[in-house]
Amino acid sequence: MTGQLLKLKNQIDADTEATQYSLKIEVVDAGPAPAQTTTLTVAVYVTGIDDNVPVWEAPNSGTYSTSISENSGVGTLVQLISATDADLAGTFDADITYSIEDTTSVFGIEPKTGRIYLAKGELDRETLDSYIISVSAFSSNQEAAKILGTVTVAVLDTNDNKPTFSQSSYQVTVPENTGVNLGILTVTAQDPDLGTNGQISYSITSTAVPFPAASDSDAGDDGSIVYSLMTHTDTFAIKSSTHELFPIHPLDREAQATYEVVILAVDQASVASKTGTGTMTITVDDVNEYPPDCSISAEVVASPPFTIGLDVYMVICTDQDSPGPHGNIVYTINAGNTNTDFRIEQDGRVVFNKLPSDVNYQLTIIASDSAVVPLSTTIFLNVLLQSDPVFTNMPGTALIDESSPLGSSVFDVLGSTASGFKSFSIVSGNTENKFKINSYTGNVFIYSALDREVTASYTLGIRITDINLSKTADNAITVTVVDNNDNPPTFGSTFYETSIAENIGVGTLIQDLAATDIDSAGPNSAMSYSIASGNAESKFEIDTSGQLKLSATLDAETTKIYMLTVVATDAGTPPLTGTTIVLLQVTNVNEYQTEFLTTGGAYSHTLAENTALGTLIFTVTAQDLDVGSAITYAITVGNDNSFTVDRQSGNIYLTKLLDRETTPSYSLTITASNGQGDVTNAVLALTITDVNDNDPVFSQNVYTGQVIENYPIGGSVTRVTCTDTDSGVNKDLTLSIVAGNTGNAFRITSDVIEVNSVLDYEATNKYVILIESKDNGSPRRSSTATVDIDITPVYAQPRFASNTQSITIAENTQIGTSVFDSDATISGALENKDLSYAITAGNSDGKFAVNEYTGQLSVIGNLDRDTTASYDITITSVNMQQNTLRDFVTVTVTLSDINDNKPIFSVSKYSFTIPEDSPINSVVGTLTASDKDTGTNSAISFSIISGEFSSDFIIDSSTAVLKVNSVLNAPLRSSYALIVQAVDGGTPSLASTVEVDIIITDINDNSPIFSPTTVIVKVNEMLNISSALYSVHATDADAGANARLTYSILSGNGDLRFSVDPNNGKVLLRNLLDREAVGLYSLIIIAVDAGSPAKTGSLTLCIEVMDANDNSPYFIGEPYSITLGRASPVGTYLTTITGNDTDIMDNAVIEYFIAGGDVTNTFFLNKDSGRVSTVTSLVSSPDTYSLVIHAIDKGVPKKTSTTTLSVKIDPPYSPTSSDFSYSIDENVAIDTSVGTVIPDPIHNPGTTIEYTIISGNFNNNFNIGANNGVVKVARAIDHEERINYFLTVQIQDTVNTGLVYNKNVNVKVNDLNDNTPTFQSSTITFTAVVENSPVGLTIGQVPATDADSDLNGQVTYEIDPSDTAALTALSITSSGHLTLSISPDYESSPRIAFIVYAKDQGTPSLTGSVNVVIDVVDVYDNPRSTSANGQSPFYSLECPTTAKNGDVIVKVKVADFGFTIGPSDSVRYSLIGGTTLFNVGSTSGDLYVKDRSKLFDGTRYFFSMAVRIQTSGNNVTATSALFRVDTMTPTEHMVVLTHSISKATVESQK
Repeated sequence: MTGQLLKLKNQIDADTEATQYSLKIEVVDAGPAPAQTTTLTVAVYVTGIDDNVPVWEAPNSGTYSTSISENSGVGTLVQLISATDADLAGTFDADITYSIEDTTSVFGIEPKTGRIYLAKGELDRETLDSYIISVSAFSSNQEAAKILGTVTVAVLDTNDNKPTFSQSSYQVTVPENTGVNLGILTVTAQDPDLGTNGQISYSITSTAVPFPAASDSDAGDDGSIVYSLMTHTDTFAIKSSTHELFPIHPLDREAQATYEVVILAVDQASVASKTGTGTMTITVDDVNEYPPDCSISAEVVASPPFTIGLDVYMVICTDQDSPGPHGNIVYTINAGNTNTDFRIEQDGRVVFNKLPSDVNYQLTIIASDSAVVPLSTTIFLNVLLQSDPVFTNMPGTALIDESSPLGSSVFDVLGSTASGFKSFSIVSGNTENKFKINSYTGNVFIYSALDREVTASYTLGIRITDINLSKTADNAITVTVVDNNDNPPTFGSTFYETSIAENIGVGTLIQDLAATDIDSAGPNSAMSYSIASGNAESKFEIDTSGQLKLSATLDAETTKIYMLTVVATDAGTPPLTGTTIVLLQVTNVNEYQTEFLTTGGAYSHTLAENTALGTLIFTVTAQDLDVGSAITYAITVGNDNSFTVDRQSGNIYLTKLLDRETTPSYSLTITASNGQGDVTNAVLALTITDVNDNDPVFSQNVYTGQVIENYPIGGSVTRVTCTDTDSGVNKDLTLSIVAGNTGNAFRITSDVIEVNSVLDYEATNKYVILIESKDNGSPRRSSTATVDIDITPVYAQPRFASNTQSITIAENTQIGTSVFDSDATISGALENKDLSYAITAGNSDGKFAVNEYTGQLSVIGNLDRDTTASYDITITSVNMQQNTLRDFVTVTVTLSDINDNKPIFSVSKYSFTIPEDSPINSVVGTLTASDKDTGTNSAISFSIISGEFSSDFIIDSSTAVLKVNSVLNAPLRSSYALIVQAVDGGTPSLASTVEVDIIITDINDNSPIFSPTTVIVKVNEMLNISSALYSVHATDADAGANARLTYSILSGNGDLRFSVDPNNGKVLLRNLLDREAVGLYSLIIIAVDAGSPAKTGSLTLCIEVMDANDNSPYFIGEPYSITLGRASPVGTYLTTITGNDTDIMDNAVIEYFIAGGDVTNTFFLNKDSGRVSTVTSLVSSPDTYSLVIHAIDKGVPKKTSTTTLSVKIDPPYSPTSSDFSYSIDENVAIDTSVGTVIPDPIHNPGTTIEYTIISGNFNNNFNIGANNGVVKVARAIDHEERINYFLTVQIQDTVNTGLVYNKNVNVKVNDLNDNTPTFQSSTITFTAVVENSPVGLTIGQVPATDADSDLNGQVTYEIDPSDTAALTALSITSSGHLTLSISPDYESSPRIAFIVYAKDQGTPSLTGSVNVVIDVVDVYDNPRSTSANGQSPFYSLECPTTAKNGDVIVKVKVADFGFTIGPSDSVRYSLIGGTTLFNVGSTSGDLYVKDRSKLFDGTRYFFSMAVRIQTSGNNVTATSALFRVDTMTPTEHMVVLTHSISKATVESQK
């Protein structure tokens, strides 16, 4: 039979339907029924085919957009693409393959995952910022049926490019006066990155740039090279917005000519920004801004010989401008060069051009630079030409009698001077002011009385002075004072008093009465002696040397006093005498000893203890047979103030109550003295007898006793004790029962109480009896005590069979279990009737109880054998009727053990310490544990169960001995923490653990180390004691004590100036420092560890003591004294004050000041050199000055010393009196008569008298008729030259030539108005008057002077009355100060020119004039900002008097004036008002001290300042401000600083 074909009926999709079928086929035959059948199973497998094309997954659907950073590495994921296939998943038909269609090496794709990745790290956004990749996907092998897609990749920017400047370096040249904030160059840099990565900011920085290496062939330090980069961030800045470089401080080519500036261009990336650098070289061009810097005044004194070309002075100037025309200096003599006697060379040397024609030159020298518009400085040079004066007669010695009258001539000194004008003075040796010298004639005369005995000779230093040339010469003359007998002999005292014993021998020296005579050796001082009175008995004599001696024996009983008058006479003519009184007292001689009238000097006496106070108890008697002896007594030993003795009588009295019981006897030492040093002693033994003054005393007030009722008669009950502190019968006591002895039950025998009759408890169970004790004294004294006696009954005795019993019970016995029956009935006592039971011992924890009536012992508490293994229970049975009848049994209860306790270590934690060099198996320590159980329950096994590096140790399991198991190393591991377990042998076993700490001690194998080993510290020498200077610190690599360091000073501290804290290393000051004594200390400080043996490290601590201003200046060459001629010219040199200061640096820099005494402001003291000179004429000066001069150092605080310079002006300006006074007008004709000098009427009639002017005739302006005394004018007289003349006219009689005397003539010159007021110059210009300045502003002064006096010299000012414009704009004060009447307006009057007149008050009045020009500064009349109140600002400032030239007081800002400025605006500051003390920086606004010599304490200075702002459009804005500056002394003012921090906070953080 042929089978049928199995056919597919419907389409099958293997991807969505079943892929396997099991078909059951039934085959039926066609035979007669029943038909035969059979079945067949057919398995059908469906194989899929790739009938589906892949599809891109949503949402991208084959179009992707992504981004990647340009700095991504190879392999970085770019995009994951994905497609799906409808074929059966997991089959080959559904397997998709991905690929990139483009030919590219930048990206790759994983075929099976679709992962697109970066194949090459070559992305650069700046080159290509995006990629479009064509991708495809196909299933199985159907590549022809692939689908396409695109992936767009944007390359993201990273900061991979640094900014780059358009050029690597820049060069620019700028003038040094370039304005601050004015741009000088714009730089540009580029960065191709995007966003902030490409945004650039600019700055000047210190970033290092590459530079070539340098070399130096020198060796050592000379060959070391240090590199540094100057960035000048303090001079320049750059505007980041405009890239413009500009100066932020003024440039100064003289300070620095070139600048190398490194500019940074930094991108603004948020992370890892990049930087580009550019270098700019800035060259500063010079501007002629500095005039020559010179010393503006000098004085030189030249001495002959003078030759043409001889150097006189060197002018030294410097110019801060650069070399070249601006810095080259040219010198010229501008004025004062009389007859062109001098010339100046181009190197600054002033030399003689001709031989001199004068002696004083005031040269004005101009030093100018060579610029097109030169700057110059004026130097004033005072040249003085001198020659020395000479003496013509100076003997070595002159004699003068000491009795010579005042005014007597000693010697006439003669001499000559180059100018012919001379004066004489005594400059030394005249400290007592005994002599004077006529300054004109040279006559030395006695000014004060001489006394040869005070000073025998004087060596006078004589000085001759050339008045005009201020030249001096010195010489000396010795004046010897001749003696005159003007001093009588003088005794050492006018009264002598002495005592002599009556038994001295004849010839004994009594008193040395030698006198002295201070006249010179010879007859005037040779002396003889005599006794003028009081020696009637001829007992005494005196020899030629003045020694008083005994010439006959004395007897005190006959004559006790002698009064002698002794006279000393010298041998002078006439002789002079001296007298003294001698009082002699003759004293008696002590011939007998003082003695007591008793044998052996001993007394004894008995005294009752109740003797009354004040009782005479005994009398001692002593005697001395010498005449007039008076004996006194005293108790010197053994007295406790109970006794006193009458000093004269020897009676001894009782002064304190006696008590025999305290002190039974006394031993008194009695001293007898005769008042002349003779002393003897006696002893009085006093025995104190007893009186019955003490009661008997029982040992206690109440006694107790107990006795049983059947106690036998005579039995002792108790004993009583009684005592009495008296003695003898007074302390014999008798005891008796006086009360309470009912039935006479007791008796007392001696001191024992006994039973006296049968006792019965039931009748009397207690007795209270009273015992009395009486002594046998008279009268008898007594006391009582009470005795309490208890009677006890008789009962049955409890009795146990044995007093010890033992039982054993389990430690877990149940509570309530009866464990023992105690029985005390052995002696017949009955339970429940007679007996009671109680536990009386051994049950402190209350584990057991006993039945009170039956004695059954029961358990009532949980037992624990481990706590208590056994109990000794004492059970006591007591007769309930008589509790004294009792017995006891001790029951030992032993508990059997169960394992209920775990092992317990003996301590909660073990600590062991071992050295790191312990060998293996060395014992660390032994642990101990116990188990309260017994037997195997308490057998313990030990082991180490944990702990880091626990294997370094082992423990014996049975002995618990812990040992080292490996090599130890303390530096690596200094400690261990082990856990050790103890396990008992019970079932089940119990365990405990314990911590074991093991400390590994270090071996001392490292020394302490200081780093660095040398330290230099600087400390102020004023550091307080105990202040810390420095803290030294050393380290030690060891541990523990080996690293514990102690510090000490090894050397360099010999004066114990310092100490070091041994623990913390703090170096302290122990004694005050003094840099002037020791300026540097070098301490060797050591650190010693605590190891054994100890190791040491050292440090050298150099302590440099910084100077503090602790020393005041001192003067060299004191005292200072000088004499000046009154005609000395202005500028005359006096002396140089020289000081020194032992401090250093500023502390030793001394400035000198005249602090007082210069009442006429005549002198100038150079503060730096100490040179003193005159600044005004001396013609009208006082005769003397006492200048108080301060030397002040520059330390902080300043220290001052003071000296005095004495200045004498000669001749005197105001003689003490004038004999004749005349006055004349100045400018009178020559030969005009002034007046006539009239002689005294002492001349003989007809004699001829000669008149001579010998002094005071300056410039020989007067002459006198030689024979008529008429004074006339000889030369033109000028009041302005000299107001008064004091002429000394000598009158001499030509016949009686010894008749010579002087007359004083005062000539006063009257002033005439012959001088016109004069101004400093013909034209005065003010150039800094700002438009719109406020009304009332002072713009300056136009001072005029008039040489006349009084009204003739008083000047008033006025503006030209015909100039209405000037009168409207200005007003002028009486002092010549010009002030604004209206606010100036540049547009209407850019310049104001007018005339100011100065008119004196003389008759007729004289007038001077000056042209005044005021240039008004134009301002921009619409300023951008003004002050809030429209008023000019006002500054009130302070300046210390110690300020130096150049010190800045305040920095003025434009904003203070109410203005704001733009970056290109220029600002100029200037002062108006004529002040020369202060100045202002024209561009900086720094107000500073210009001339500190004009800075005076406690003074206020007012002036104005103008500020001028010019914009880039040449608009000018200006205004002014008023300034007030008050001076103050810094050390007298306190600065208070406040802050918000509390005092507590400050204290806690000190």
